[in-house]
Amino acid sequence: MKRRRWIGVPAALALVGAVGLTALARGQGDDFVAVRAGDLEWVEFELPGLEPGVQFTRVHGDPGAAGELYVIRVRFPDGYRVPLHVHPNAESVTILEGRILLGMGLDEDAELEAFEAGDFIHIGAADPHHVRVEGDTVIQVHGVGPFELILFTAPQPAAQEHEGEEEGR
Repeated sequence: MKRRRWIGVPAALALVGAVGLTALARGQGDDFVAVRAGDLEWVEFELPGLEPGVQFTRVHGDPGAAGELYVIRVRFPDGYRVPLHVHPNAESVTILEGRILLGMGLDEDAELEAFEAGDFIHIGAADPHHVRVEGDTVIQVHGVGPFELILFTAPQPAAQEHEGEEEGR
């Protein structure tokens, strides 16, 4: 008896899913959104500490709004490196074009794992990572806003000297 119940649930979900997909295919529903790649407007992604050359575009939602779902695309030139950083919220990444080499954790010398077009990565909130790009590369990032990229930076020499002065007092 329990077995039939569990078999019936997936069948019911499949039917509901098929009906829902049919409605989307017909363009029905308040949440239907279609975005053509040629309509995307790419802008420079400028962040202190990042080298120039990265572009991004908003596909859906507002990546700056807290609690709102968003989809963005990021375009990197061949050889680009994103230094060690974190995001305060989890993000899901799909590689659309090119190849990225991803290093997880605080050790920037750790072995990098390669991901290519079609691959998917989910990175948890505050998980430190860094990226190197091979070939012109485009990724699509899905998450819940706000989207933030927080770079790890080395302490400034002036700050270290100042700290030493305070300790001597």
